[in-house]
Amino acid sequence: MSEDEPVFTRKHKALLRRAGSFKRMQSLPQRVDHWFHSDSELHSSWDRFAAAHRESSPVFSPSPAAPLLEADHAARIIHEKFCDLFESQLTEYLAGLNVGMEEFQEAFRISKDEEQRDGECFYRWPEVVEFDVFLSLMRGGSEALLSHIDKLVEEARLDFRRRVTFFPLIIRWSPPSFTDVDEALDAAMKKAGVTHGLAKPQLKELVRWRAKLSSKTLVGGMYTDPPRDEEAWARFLAFKTSRLGPIALEGVIDALQEHAKCQNSSAENNERRELLSCFDALDSLHQGCVSMTLLTSAVLKSGVVPEKAVKKATASLLAKRRQLRADDRKSADADDNPRLTMLEAIEALENLLRPADGVDASQLLCARLQKVAETARDRM
Repeated sequence: MSEDEPVFTRKHKALLRRAGSFKRMQSLPQRVDHWFHSDSELHSSWDRFAAAHRESSPVFSPSPAAPLLEADHAARIIHEKFCDLFESQLTEYLAGLNVGMEEFQEAFRISKDEEQRDGECFYRWPEVVEFDVFLSLMRGGSEALLSHIDKLVEEARLDFRRRVTFFPLIIRWSPPSFTDVDEALDAAMKKAGVTHGLAKPQLKELVRWRAKLSSKTLVGGMYTDPPRDEEAWARFLAFKTSRLGPIALEGVIDALQEHAKCQNSSAENNERRELLSCFDALDSLHQGCVSMTLLTSAVLKSGVVPEKAVKKATASLLAKRRQLRADDRKSADADDNPRLTMLEAIEALENLLRPADGVDASQLLCARLQKVAETARDRM
């Protein structure tokens, strides 16, 4: 590049190079996924490996008589050999693309974030190094291994569907109690003509979970209803439907959404609904938590509260948090930008946005929350 070339042109070319590099990195996980699933020579090498080592351990038998223990020494040694083989094959493939392992790992990390946010691509081929997936290769060859990976992909898709559906549904519905949620799910499954299909250990866990969410607690000599926890209710819905296939799950979701159209419109429930809806907008990756910086940034950008008031309220919240966690040295390093759980985030939103008492205080709070939620969605 000549020294007298216009600065604008040089900057423009640099931007184009960065854009091209970013586009290449975006497509990299997809190219690796395609290689993993379609390269016949790769699959043949796995079959040769399985054939050469299948007699090394009874664990590899299609119908093993011995307990299936990962601690089996011979099986563990063969598993490590296969992991080394696959790592060398992946490194060789990336080298052919002129991509280093660190560069690939960063591209894959970005694709995982996009999966959590958009639910468009689910890459589960890295699970090939897990022992249970490795066993499918040793017992049934590369075809069985690929089927196992495809099953993991489908499970991930359904998990995403449950995660991004049930919590917003409960927000719109605003059920009075957990019992209403549980009964509505039973009715929805009956209407869809499906059963949960949970195994006995999962059923026991379901019973314990139901008891925890619905049992009254003794406080001050009186039994009180358990506190509202919409996030836990949504997780319960996801767990109880975890064995449903895609068609059955959609039938249950449709039935629940139809039920959720009947909403309680009291002022208290409207506030709660808007608080949860705002948190849902901030938690774009569906992680169940948001950073304090993200929350306050959305509030500031929405313009619904003066900057001075936001900073004052934020300082007060952080000071209160430090005081509560004064004895917890492990959490002290995160005090400047803590990760807020759902309940902590909606408390922070209330402190930041609730107006002084007035005739229209509740309506104004809901309007502010809606504006912050819109701002958060526009920024994502």
